[in-house]
Amino acid sequence: MLGQPFGCADTARCDELVAISDSGGMVNVTFEYQGNGEIALAAWE
Repeated sequence: MLGQPFGCADTARCDELVAISDSGGMVNVTFEYQGNGEIALAAWE
């Protein structure tokens, strides 16, 4: 999935993740295959 576009699941809090994107920290992410070539970020911590 690396390098593939993905959407954001309703429960993933993507706005918070984008807000810290330049912080230099690391996060764990969980993606889910939605079918039909669609990938969604399901969770992060």
